[in-house]
Amino acid sequence: MIKNYLLKFSSILAEGSKCPPVKVSKVCTEPNTCTFYDYCWKDMPETTVLDLSRINKNKAFNLIDNGIIEPQQLTKSIELSENQWIEVEAYKTGKPRLKKDKLQEFLETLKMHNTTYWMDFESYMKGIPEYVGTRPYQQICFQFCVICREADGEIDRREFIASRGGDPRKSFLINLLKQTEGDENIIVYNEKFEIARLNELAKDYPEFEGEIEQRVSRIVDLLYPFAKRYYYHPMMKGSASLKSVLPCFVSPEELSYGKLDIKDGTMAMNAYSNFNSLPLEEQILTRRALFEYCHVDVLGMVKIAEGLLKLINPLNNK
Repeated sequence: MIKNYLLKFSSILAEGSKCPPVKVSKVCTEPNTCTFYDYCWKDMPETTVLDLSRINKNKAFNLIDNGIIEPQQLTKSIELSENQWIEVEAYKTGKPRLKKDKLQEFLETLKMHNTTYWMDFESYMKGIPEYVGTRPYQQICFQFCVICREADGEIDRREFIASRGGDPRKSFLINLLKQTEGDENIIVYNEKFEIARLNELAKDYPEFEGEIEQRVSRIVDLLYPFAKRYYYHPMMKGSASLKSVLPCFVSPEELSYGKLDIKDGTMAMNAYSNFNSLPLEEQILTRRALFEYCHVDVLGMVKIAEGLLKLINPLNNK
């Protein structure tokens, strides 16, 4: 086999500077992204059929092989899911697609005419457990941001980062419970993460199980209307993640991850994990950057929900 490869490579090199024609395919990114990815994809449009959510890659590349590259080229003769057709229509019109009745029903569950809490966690994990009773690669919560939003739109920012060194779980939990007391809705983005972490903490600290269950019962997931495609904007490119949805409602000048020193959860995880190895001045800057990153996540959620309210009721400026 190696001999055959060498003969093929020699043949290619013998052609001089002429690059052999290679069609884009799954091998461009599987199992790893090819070194020549940017070169081979340079003439592809910004949005392709690969950006449709949950599309089978083999199907997408078959479409590309047949000259159907952009979602706008798709016709009803091609079998797609309902959500994928919603995305196609958004690409064709260049405008968001709305299911106003469904959005209205969802927004009513948020109860933004009352006080609401908006919450996000940050966690890190280690291959070798650092604390008694933890397992390899367990998600250890070390930070939260909670925004208390009043009915008139006024917000109160509440946040916490555990000191690096000791087990952060109990101090994280005690402070979180204190900052989320009451009966108001607690709104998150992708509830599976926060609920899983809270349930783990309930097992680790059974004395707080009742309070944790009360918090879980109040959680509402802002991801829901985007995952269900009650709202879809071409800018989302098939994703319903917070970072994909936020630019549809807020300009980068107003709120953006691009301006932050810590731009995503992986950077936050690494920053906290390596915190004690940093010089004091860098620790201060890193702590500040962690606060700002988590706050942008939560403030972004508030801005998205307020944007949905204005879509459904343009006269609502709260």
